[in-house]
Order: sequence, then C-alpha cells, then structure tokens
Amino acid sequence: MSIKFKFCKFLFTAFSLHCISQAIYFHHALFRLPDGKPYLETYMAVDGKYFPYDKKDNNQFQVSVSFKVLLKKENDPEILLNQYSLKSPFFSDTNKIPVFLDVQRYALTPGNQRIIIQLLDHKTKTVLQEHPIALNVPSKTEKIFFSDIEWVERYQKSQNTSSPFFKSGHEVFPYLVNYFPEKTNTLCFYTEAYCFSNLNSTLTVQCRIMDADDNVPVKGYLKKTPWNDITKPLPLLGQFEISALPSGNYYLEFRVLNNNDSVLASALHFFQRKNFFGKKSQAITASGMTIEKYVRQIKNFDTLYMHIECLYPISSEIEKERQFNHLKTKDTSNMRNYLIHFWTKKSADTINPYVLCKNYMQQVYEANALFRCGKQKGYNTEQGRVYLQYGKPSQVAAMYNEANTFPYEIWHYYRSFDQTEQRYVTNRRFVFVNNNIADHCFRLVHSDMRGEINNERWRYDVMKRFNNGIQNDSNIPVESQNTQMNDLFQTPR
Repeated sequence: MSIKFKFCKFLFTAFSLHCISQAIYFHHALFRLPDGKPYLETYMAVDGKYFPYDKKDNNQFQVSVSFKVLLKKENDPEILLNQYSLKSPFFSDTNKIPVFLDVQRYALTPGNQRIIIQLLDHKTKTVLQEHPIALNVPSKTEKIFFSDIEWVERYQKSQNTSSPFFKSGHEVFPYLVNYFPEKTNTLCFYTEAYCFSNLNSTLTVQCRIMDADDNVPVKGYLKKTPWNDITKPLPLLGQFEISALPSGNYYLEFRVLNNNDSVLASALHFFQRKNFFGKKSQAITASGMTIEKYVRQIKNFDTLYMHIECLYPISSEIEKERQFNHLKTKDTSNMRNYLIHFWTKKSADTINPYVLCKNYMQQVYEANALFRCGKQKGYNTEQGRVYLQYGKPSQVAAMYNEANTFPYEIWHYYRSFDQTEQRYVTNRRFVFVNNNIADHCFRLVHSDMRGEINNERWRYDVMKRFNNGIQNDSNIPVESQNTQMNDLFQTPR
C-alpha cells in the first residue's frame, strides 16, 4: 500500500500513493521472513528541488532531509523505530537538483498498530509534518497468501548485500506510484508468495493483467512461475512490456494454482495506464458497450456523485446549474439519466458517448493524481479545473525555491481546445502561486485566456516580501527584476 502526505502533488482515490512534503513520495509494503515473522518496507522518493541545499567542497551541493519514525500499538506508548537524515547525491548544477530514493525495513509483530512518519526541520529537529499509517498485521497462518506489492522502477542482478535496495539477488529500485504514463513502457513489480504449512505439492503462480472495467484478462500479458519448494517464500520479481497496453484501469493479478488449476490464493493490485497509442477505445466500441449500460452499472453513490461533480470544468453555465441541482437532490435515478443525456449530447453523433466519457474520466483521474489542495479532489482545484478545461499544458515553468517568491508555476499552451466555450485558442498562459507553503494549494492569479482572471499586478502575488499593503503604480515590482518570473512568463520552459 502507498501514501501521499500534504503539502504535495499527486493522488486520487484509485491511487494508493501518499506524499510527505511537497515532493516526498512514500509507499510501504508488508512482507514475511522465512519463519513467518512480519516486517515492513518503506520507500521514499525525495524531489530535492523542494528543499534547501548546502554547499560542500569543490563547488558541490547536497540536500539533507530528516525523518523520525514512531510505532504506536493499542494501549501502548509510542516507540521510536528510527530517526535519520537522508542525504542526496552531490550535485554541481542547482538547476538540476536530483530526486533520490530511500528504503527502510522495520520488524513488526501481529496486531493493530500505527506507523507514524514525521518530517523534521533538518536543523532544529522540530516536527513539520506527520502522517500515520494504520496497519493490521495478521498472525502467522497456514493458508497460502501473498505479500503486498512493490512497484519497481528498475532492477538489476547484484551481490551487494549491503545495499538498502538488495533483495533476492537483485537491487530493486522502487517506483512510487501505480500510474504508468506514455513514456513508461515497462511495468515492473516485486511480491512474494507464502505457505507456512506442511503442504507437499508443486504449485504454479500465475501473474496476469486484468481489465479493471470489464474484469477480463488482457491478452498477451500472462506469466507462470513454478513453486517447487513451497516451504520457502517464493519471490516474484518480473516485468511486462506495456508499450501496446492502451489507456485504462487495470489490475495486476497473482494467483496460486494447483495441478488441477484450482485457485488456492489470489491478490489484485490496481494500476492505471495512459497511452495515446493504444486502441482500447476501438475495442470498447466493438464490444457494444454503451453509455446507458455503463452508467447503469455505477452502483456506488459516491462514484455516481463524482461522475457528475467532475463535469464542472467542461460544462456551460446552464449545465453547471443542472449539475448543482442533481447533486443537491441526490436522486440517483435522475443523476443517471442526466449523465446519459450529458454524454450523448456532448458526443454529437461523432463518437461513441461511452468512449468520450471514459476518455474524460481518464483525464479526471490524472487531475486527481497531479493536483490536490487539502481534502479537495484534484478536479476541484484551480489547477485541476484548468487542466480539464484546456488540457495538458505544452510547457510548465515550476519555481519552488526562488529567492523572495512564493512557489509558483507558469503554464503555457501553444494551442488548446476550450471544452467550455468549444473553441480553439493559441499562445495562452496561466500563473499559479502557492501562498501557504504548508500545503500544496496553488491558486490562479493571472491568465491571458479570455474569461479567466486577468491581473496585471500578478507579480505582487508571487513576490514574498513585497506584497503586503503595497500601493505602487507600476504593475511590475522592482524586486521582480531579480527573479526569473518575467522571463518565464514570456518564454516558459
């Protein structure tokens, strides 16, 4: 399972990612030793550009981030599991601060407990942010079962047993999300199968990719591994080549089969794929799936509610009012009818309404994964709304550590289609600023897009020390000349 702490940039309900700071991504997985004792692995990816760096010898720089890890069991006091400083590799170019990884392992005992990860001020060691992880660690059982999954960025054979990434004869480097974009063409994974009984048999472990929407196997994605000695845990380190896997929601399924192909144990792990080169939309059309059938299959009220609520960025004012009324009355029959009407009208007989709906929901999931503000879903944030209304920006200039400024981003669209106005636009910019560094709520302060907020004094919103009560006739603060914001606004990169 995985997490994403606030003040961060990546998560939605289907994802299990969490983040501890603006860019500390965290995941954890529960495993067993050969004797059945449980232990927890934690994985972190730290984006160094979000943190201060120190100058070292030979004009080198380094980022240091401090953590404290606590264990709290029911009716017991907190126990300190670990306190450590994680250091980045040395770097010489402060415009290319690296992302660096960390793996920790903690022995556990069965029962309900919480692991608390605390981000500390590196100098004072005061707690800046913390996130509890609720765990229910089962007792040792004679049943066959699987561990949690570790998504893997890459792995390589190794004899370096002192490496924190070493396991099962390999160095295994974690991948901290279960989202695989176009540029990622390999899905790698690590899990383990256990059997702590005296069962005397040869079993087979099957791994395959399942379509999460239709719950059917995807052809061409199947692996089988013999489990000859079931008295020992079976490590399953492998990969699928997914360049041809279309966009969509999927499960990675593991099953233990006996000689009669009976399923003795199974585990499902959700992941999402984005791939413009896939052909799933054509397959959907050929399968006869309709928007009516799809909507009628939505049984969960929260899911139905979300399907309407997320339409706001691509809706006219009249449609927004209708959506508000349906969400207020909560009549599920009328809500389903409205969804069918909305997508049928939106498709205008040019595309299967179901395909149009599924493609948009894919973008909604992306917005939820990329943007978050407090408890808001990504599609309700200002960045998420722009992302869904105008699409993915052509260029993003992200400045998080520039002197005398709040963290800000400048988005540049070379050419975009406005989903609300149903028109193409070219060469447009959006400026977002995060004035509260303790969260990741970027608000829109300026855009040259028609209908959006147009604030010629947006630079005062970005400037950190010169925006309180300033009454200056100039739209451009003198102090902004010492920043990159003017250049980046003209030429984002």
